[in-house]
Amino acid sequence: MKNVEFMKSRRTLKKNFLFFGVFLIFVMISLSFAQEPSAPSHFPESTFEPQRGRSEIPAEALKAIRGKEIEEPPEEVSLEERVLFPWSISATPGDTFVDLSWTPLKTIRVEGPIIEEKVSGYVIFYGTGSGNYTERIDVGDVSRYRIRNLKNYTPYFFTLKAYTKTRKVTPFSTEVKAVPKPREALKSTIESVFSEELPQAISKDLEQFGYNLFRAAVSTFAPVTDVPVGPDYVIGPGDRFDVTLWGRIEGSYAAEVDRNGEITLPKVGTLKVWGLTFSELKDYLLSEFSKHYKGFYMNVVMGELRTIRVYVVGEVVTPGSYTLSSLSSVYNALFAAGGPSKRGTLRNIQLIRNGKILRSIDLYDFLLRGDKSQDERVQSGDTIFVPIIGPVVGIAGNVMRPAIYEIKNTPSP
Repeated sequence: MKNVEFMKSRRTLKKNFLFFGVFLIFVMISLSFAQEPSAPSHFPESTFEPQRGRSEIPAEALKAIRGKEIEEPPEEVSLEERVLFPWSISATPGDTFVDLSWTPLKTIRVEGPIIEEKVSGYVIFYGTGSGNYTERIDVGDVSRYRIRNLKNYTPYFFTLKAYTKTRKVTPFSTEVKAVPKPREALKSTIESVFSEELPQAISKDLEQFGYNLFRAAVSTFAPVTDVPVGPDYVIGPGDRFDVTLWGRIEGSYAAEVDRNGEITLPKVGTLKVWGLTFSELKDYLLSEFSKHYKGFYMNVVMGELRTIRVYVVGEVVTPGSYTLSSLSSVYNALFAAGGPSKRGTLRNIQLIRNGKILRSIDLYDFLLRGDKSQDERVQSGDTIFVPIIGPVVGIAGNVMRPAIYEIKNTPSP
């Protein structure tokens, strides 16, 4: 009987020890979870002190904001080591002030872990050196602000930070530069005219309009060779071209226009081509070869181009005769001669051919509108004549182009 009671008491004791062991393990596990390390409380270069009794930004959040791996945040982090927040500001200078404006942020969101809080205000940082901000202003929850009492003609650099109610702060925004100036210096010429802020004395130091176009050094035009020509190019003595045939007949012929304006081709004979355009030359040669051959194709390619001699006379800087490319125009010849002198006209330049005025050219259309429609291709023996300048008038004051202008058509009294 006593043995049975002893065995029962022994079993009860084992059960009690077992329950006590399980309870002890449970308590130890609970204590280990309760002793989790707290996050660091320092935010580098923050303008604000963290509020006591509230949880701070964990190290993972700081890592996402600052863009670098950290175990413990350092005391100071340079601006170059930060990732600029993806928002920008604009700056408009005034007289001893600068107006700043920016797109407001609704929330600050940081991943890892995700933190999203409403923005409650902004801090403006500025100074006279890039990245060196000596002044800061807490402007609250606004999207524009005027910074006053700045020095005119001094460059200032501005940037922003946003913060929340729990003093979580973004990195710097992008940096902008502005230079305050006096009110008069910020006005355009047109604004000054409409404000009746006209100068007391009008300058009469005027120059003749358009003549500076030809101030480049005088030079002749070297002959241009091996360039494509248009269908309106006029064939003349000295031009060379190649004629190629293929099909039932194969052949290639080099031709040069002689002094009489003629070329000589095998079996075809002598052909007069002086005065034909390049497109007319192709049709003419095809017609002549078709009289002797059937079932063939033909191609004509211009070779070396001839040079021509033209005369530039009258009121020009360097009158004389000039050897130019056969592709040259009246404008090319004027540039070769240094252009009209200031005694010469820009509005009635004459191209003379065979004793007759072929065209009168007004350079004002080219100078004011870039219109080259009056330019004419010159031929050998042409004369370009620049007469004496016509009536002139001077325009001074608050105008776009103060100068001395030539009047083309003088009204009759």
